[in-house]
Parts: sequence; structure tokens; C-alpha cells
Amino acid sequence: MSKKTPKERIVKLADTPVEFTVLGLDCSSSVVGWGLIGCKSDKSLVLLAHGHIKPLDSKHELFVRLNDIFDRIGQLCFDLSPTYIAVEDIFTYIKGKSTAKTITILTAFNRVIGLAAYKKNENVLLYSVNKIRPMIKRSYSIKDKIEKHQIPDIIRKYLELGFGDISNKLGNVSKTTYDESDGIAVAWACALEKRGLKNGK
Repeated sequence: MSKKTPKERIVKLADTPVEFTVLGLDCSSSVVGWGLIGCKSDKSLVLLAHGHIKPLDSKHELFVRLNDIFDRIGQLCFDLSPTYIAVEDIFTYIKGKSTAKTITILTAFNRVIGLAAYKKNENVLLYSVNKIRPMIKRSYSIKDKIEKHQIPDIIRKYLELGFGDISNKLGNVSKTTYDESDGIAVAWACALEKRGLKNGK
């Protein structure tokens, strides 16, 4: 059976000497957003690259989809060669979408993506949303709770001004923007933790 190659995007922002790098992965069965963050010698953080991978859709058999994303995540990890890999952990409940089928598929993709990363680099860590956003909030003394739609602007304010939105066919901000920003946020939280400092850049 022939298959159309799903869309992928890689945006490289910086080529900066760093002490370590973190690849963050926001996993789902529709879009895997990712971000690569580096920690410089002065302990400041820099966004080195970001992008996304769109897995095969539900027209394909589940094992075909899982095998495909396993290979592609493995290739991404090989190409970027991060020091650490941070994977956003799954929700066991998603309001309005928490059917057993949804959770089963999300869990399958999340763990297969995590395993693909682990096969390339054993320094793989799981981060829950309940840990990621509060860690960024504390590190940069952000007063209010961080919501998902605010993450792109927070990235631009505190990490990388050049992070751009992706537009959909109507000219609005695409959901894929938030998939990528979530992947960056996972890497960001891990980088803050590994840096071992309470204050931000």
C-alpha cells in the first residue's frame, strides 16, 4: 500500500555553543510538536530549533502508524543528538474527549514515541503539564497561571523573540503553533531543571 508522506517542519533558529541540549516532545496521534533548547556557559537558555511531525492518519492501520512514528522520532533524535529528551506525559482524562479509544490511542503514541527516543538516548524523562507550566511560571516570576494559548507569547518574551506562529487556511493561528510551543515548553522545563537554577535567563 502506498502512502503519502505526512508533513514535517524544522525551523533552525540558532547555531550557538552550548553545554547541553534538551529535546522536548509533545506527543499526540495527529501532531508531534518538538523544541530543542540549549544551555550556554553563562547558564542562559536558547531555543536552537523547533518543528513538528504529522503522523500517518487514521486511514492507516494502527501498527502501521505506530511503526512509522517510531522510525521518524528515532531519526529526529539521531539528527539532533540531544543530551536529554523530555516527553510530555499523557493525560488520563481529557474533558469532552476521554473515551477509552482516545486514551488507548494517545497512550500508544506517547509510549511508542518515548521508546523511540529511549532507543537513541537513554536520558529520557517524562513531564506532566502540571509540572511544566508551573516550573516556567516560577522561574520567570510570572504572576498568573499559564494557559496553553499563552505559551507562544511567553516563549517570545522570555526565550526566543523569533518564534513565529503558523497560520491556517483562514489566516488564523493554527493549532500546530500550540503543538510546537508545547514541545518547546517541555524542553524548557527540563532545561530549567537540569540547569539547577531558580531564576530564568
